[in-house]
Amino acid sequence: MTPLLRAAGPMLAVLAPVLRRFDPMLDQLRVRFPDAFSFFANWADFTSNYDSGGHGARVGIVLPPAPTNTLPPDSNGPGQLAPPYLRVPGSLEGQPWNDYSKSFVGSGKR
Repeated sequence: MTPLLRAAGPMLAVLAPVLRRFDPMLDQLRVRFPDAFSFFANWADFTSNYDSGGHGARVGIVLPPAPTNTLPPDSNGPGQLAPPYLRVPGSLEGQPWNDYSKSFVGSGKR
């Protein structure tokens, strides 16, 4: 283990500036990870229906036009988000995390 740690030291010194530049992106990824991957939570159930012909996917088609009212970033209601089209993490679950930037490990920038 000691030779590995001795060899890793110079490499980490070279990577430190690169990792520092990734801090804002990694902070955003960390707070948005649950919302981004909640899409896959019911993925197995999506194709669980089947009949004598095999499996079938349940697909819902929404035909009415979408509401045109503008929503704040912490809302989960119907409507459109204003640019930059980002929701506050947790707002889709009804628990918006409005002060998520305080948890940033990196630069704390949004």
